[in-house]
Amino acid sequence: YLFVFTDPPFLRCSPSPPVLSLVYRLLGARIGLNARIGCPSLSEWDLVDIGSDVLVEPETTLQPCTFEGRELVLRRVSVGDRCTIGVRCHVFGGTTMEAGCELLPNSSAQHVRIPAHTCWPGPPVPQHTGRKPAAATPGSTRPR
Repeated sequence: YLFVFTDPPFLRCSPSPPVLSLVYRLLGARIGLNARIGCPSLSEWDLVDIGSDVLVEPETTLQPCTFEGRELVLRRVSVGDRCTIGVRCHVFGGTTMEAGCELLPNSSAQHVRIPAHTCWPGPPVPQHTGRKPAAATPGSTRPR
């Protein structure tokens, strides 16, 4: 029964971003105002939070479920306000994008926290430990 809603050809019948946002809201996703979603590939709708003024480019996958070992793992995907997710990105469960950040095209993010107002390349997005890099010594080009 749910195959009808998760099959991309069904959602391609109405590719308009406002219509996709409405469909995903009806299925349980939390989507803010003015969110432009260009991807028909969104699963586990109740585990997806998308803020206001977010742009999700076409051919992007937001996937809260992954297989780790032999277990199905479900984790929330959170996208903050004013974020941009580039074309053909894969955002897996456990990823939190804070307000104003950008994920560049062809990136992959899994189990990471992307800080606010930053631009992240890929693939894959490096793990963010929360520590600042060590300062470089004078006359050196490498961090200590």
